[in-house]
Amino acid sequence: MKIHSEEMPFMCSFCGKSFKRERNMKKHERCHTRENVFRCSQCDKSFVYKATLTRHELTHSGERPYLCSDCGKGFFSHAELLKHERFHTGHKPFQCSYCDKKFTQSCYLTIHLRYHTGARPYTCAECDKSFLSANRLKRHQRTHTGEKPYLCVECGKGFRQSYHLKMHQRTHLS
Repeated sequence: MKIHSEEMPFMCSFCGKSFKRERNMKKHERCHTRENVFRCSQCDKSFVYKATLTRHELTHSGERPYLCSDCGKGFFSHAELLKHERFHTGHKPFQCSYCDKKFTQSCYLTIHLRYHTGARPYTCAECDKSFLSANRLKRHQRTHTGEKPYLCVECGKGFRQSYHLKMHQRTHLS
């Protein structure tokens, strides 16, 4: 985790992450405020980062041009392929300074560090419950909205979490 210093003078007011440049800090802070400025022309989704929109747009075409040489799985970006390849090699370059646990991706380390610090930077506007990650907040918000985005192709039943859909799909196998 980066520490505030003279070399990294700009600190996120939400999570404390430090940056060399103010513009990078401001761009980062949009992930906390959920300020979405890049909109997909093919659906109603919007994104904080242009690169995320570009990657999302590939989902409409189904194109996954970056292929893993070990398992053949395709990815929307070269960066995602490189992250995936660490699972095959077991390489975990990101280490916790509190307990020495290692991670394949820096974002996993960032979330893990919050267990040690107690930081929960993502808060539900409906009930004020706070979460370690944006994904966990989004999953929680479905309890308020009733959204069930994961649909079973066999029976049409909807689920709030992909894991619950996978468990349900096993009932159709027998």
